[in-house]
Amino acid sequence: MNRATSQFLGFCALLGLLFSGLGFSLMGPALPAPWAAPAGSGGRIRLLSGPADDPAVGLAVRTLLSELGAGWELAGSEGSAPADILVGRADQLPPELFGAFPSLRPPADAGAYAIGRAALRGRPVLVVAGRDRAGVVYGTLRLAELLRLDPTLRHRPVYQRSSPAFSLRLVGPPLGDQPVDPADALRWGFNAVVVPPWTGAVDYAALDPRLAGFEPYRSEAAWRGEQARRLREAVQTAHAYGLMVFSPGDVPSLPESVLKFYGPEVSEGGRPCFDRPRTQELIRFALTYALKEFDLDGVIIRTGENYAAPPLVGQPIYLAWCAPGRPIPESLRTLLRLEAEVVRATGKKLIQRAWDLGAEGFHASPEVARTVTAGLEPEAGLIISFKHTTTDFWQYTGWNPNLLNPPDPFPRVVEVQGAREYEGKGVFPSYVAPFLVAGAAGEGNPLARARERGTVGLWLWNVGGGWNGPVPRSDLWLDLNAYAVGRLAWDPSENPVGLARAWARRHFSPAAAAEVSGFVLASPELIRLMLYTRAYADRNGPWTPNNLWVRDDEVRGGHHLAPIYAAVREAGAFAEAVAEKEEARTRMRAWAERLEGVLALESSPAARVALASVRYQESLFELLADYFTGMFYFYRWLDGGPAGAEYRALAEERLRAVADRLEAHRRAAAQAGTPFRDAGMTAAVRAALARLEASAP
Repeated sequence: MNRATSQFLGFCALLGLLFSGLGFSLMGPALPAPWAAPAGSGGRIRLLSGPADDPAVGLAVRTLLSELGAGWELAGSEGSAPADILVGRADQLPPELFGAFPSLRPPADAGAYAIGRAALRGRPVLVVAGRDRAGVVYGTLRLAELLRLDPTLRHRPVYQRSSPAFSLRLVGPPLGDQPVDPADALRWGFNAVVVPPWTGAVDYAALDPRLAGFEPYRSEAAWRGEQARRLREAVQTAHAYGLMVFSPGDVPSLPESVLKFYGPEVSEGGRPCFDRPRTQELIRFALTYALKEFDLDGVIIRTGENYAAPPLVGQPIYLAWCAPGRPIPESLRTLLRLEAEVVRATGKKLIQRAWDLGAEGFHASPEVARTVTAGLEPEAGLIISFKHTTTDFWQYTGWNPNLLNPPDPFPRVVEVQGAREYEGKGVFPSYVAPFLVAGAAGEGNPLARARERGTVGLWLWNVGGGWNGPVPRSDLWLDLNAYAVGRLAWDPSENPVGLARAWARRHFSPAAAAEVSGFVLASPELIRLMLYTRAYADRNGPWTPNNLWVRDDEVRGGHHLAPIYAAVREAGAFAEAVAEKEEARTRMRAWAERLEGVLALESSPAARVALASVRYQESLFELLADYFTGMFYFYRWLDGGPAGAEYRALAEERLRAVADRLEAHRRAAAQAGTPFRDAGMTAAVRAALARLEASAP
């Protein structure tokens, strides 16, 4: 984390002591008298928009009724008893409301809403006015949240007028197995979900009927039908809630039977060749088929990696140019032209992910991005997507320059990982919001800056990412990031401190919420100190700044730690590197003690989950601190420094503790998630101890 980001977090912590972070104004313009809840035990909500069986509106109204409490009910038709809360589209609410209270008219953007008090026919009324159906849903859910955060709000003035900063707000896979529950997507403030991949659901016989008689293709029919069923079902469910639906896929990926049928027209060595005209024809057809057949609002294409699994066969596009030369920019430019044709023909959206491996490609390099898009004019509906980090979702990478200073006029989507794959995947908190709004010196708020410079969408991967585990037993910390990122998608100026405090108050008692939100805000620095090493990250650059000594749920061997030690030695930063791990361990112990004190008194499910997570993280930090520092002391002893005997004793002490620490972590992990695994750690420890014992005086 750079110095500016650290200073920002400290400033946020101070602000958090001063402001509640609820995100609403208590007084609105031209609204002179407060609305108060009706006397007695309840009241009536009248809904003036949407059919009674609309699942999204129904969800929002039920949520509001739940927060209002006993005695509240949904009123009947307008001619029945008067209502205390009016909910509806602005064009369906009584016009006199806006004549007397014009500030209650919502902004013109899709999904916008206004919440405020008014007087209607001499009676005070609280109004939720949506610009459209989505605005009704988001506004009603927002009012419910404000009441949950502060139940006394019903007795005080309230006013909020809001429209989303990003018109496209996606949530869901890649690599999450299941689509997001539409209800969760709406509660978090998103307007689009990402569903199962389209690549296996395409029937290529609709393009070439000869395939229907080709036995290998027929043998894949059941599998293909199941992919189509899952995709169609997910699309229908999300559309019922008014959400847009996008499906991801790796290109080029084709069924093995199609490769066999067309042979060298599409492939070489059993792998698809993107430079072949027939392959491009099949891809163009597949994209068009998926968009139309499954009523998708858009598709998402990845070309820098390819995870095609049988019966699909694929490879990254930089390997799929089978002609001599493999010109990566030209192949990507060819694909963008093809995608523009599909967008024009279908009227749908297509998101081309720039992701590739390393720090010198389309994703990380503005020079490469400029070369790829050279000579291409932006096409409405064709969007290029970048992770917010320069490379992968590590710390020490900085913001992606292709978002902050785009080298072309194509609209952008910014990708955010909620279950950070290098930082626990949600089994303990890794709060992402500060990384989105705190930049290096001179950058200001990077998310806001990206929006100003052509980013039209934000895409949260709320689960998934990476390989293997750990797998959390609860989605508590995943909900934290989804809540905060969802709020930032509406307003990038939101304070991460206020968001953390508001989220904690939704789940915990006031005393526990104060401690939990503090722990959440401390999580990026705790993780930086333990999982990264500043001296190595500064020297190595933005690709693998931790050298993957811990990756996913693997604690790896000495061949990952030795290069970190070498960089630290060259930088003269040995004491700092060891101190980072000891500081992380000390801070984690202190947080565990504080949180044990408040969470043990709570009986809520969230408190039990958080307590189990804290014990998990503390046991992991004890293991990692002993392993890392023990190996560093061992390497220092090998260097034959002036205090060799001291380093020898320290190395033996720490390394001999590793086996017990690993067992303790496995026991502590049981209630929180799958544990971190030995992936070379024990072998490295044994080899180091054997070397120490063999050279004992």
